[in-house]
Amino acid sequence: MKLIWADCETTGIRPDQGAAIWEFALIVREIESLTETEQVRKLHDDEYVWHLRPNLSRADPMALKVGGYYQRCEARRFARDSAKTIASPELQETERDYLFTKQVAQQAAELLDGAHVMGANFGSFDAPHIDAFLRANDECLAADYHYTDIGSLVRGWAL
Repeated sequence: MKLIWADCETTGIRPDQGAAIWEFALIVREIESLTETEQVRKLHDDEYVWHLRPNLSRADPMALKVGGYYQRCEARRFARDSAKTIASPELQETERDYLFTKQVAQQAAELLDGAHVMGANFGSFDAPHIDAFLRANDECLAADYHYTDIGSLVRGWAL
């Protein structure tokens, strides 16, 4: 089983109104179920973070401010439709990859394929943005459609 925690920063609230992802992060946990009497064993966690250079002509200035685009985005000086890998299990500590946006979409689509995805407000915010990003780059969000909203879990646990 594959569990993924996902988060993205965007240039606006609604992808259908031109909002685009500029930061995309996934934590991927591969687990293996053992026998019924044994506990689930964690195999490994991998972190992936990409900074993308979207078209900002339709960006909401407040969304850029809230996400810290001009302070944090390491791809903002790149050409449009390019990206920079910030974290990946294949990279060494000091190495950074320059990619095209389509390459990020291919990597993310493969990671998300069949995974159970979790996040804060994932189903109503992140999933539509991620799906729009993947489809704009010839890919599709093929994760399990049963998303887990971390906020709901925390509220339930707290009560």
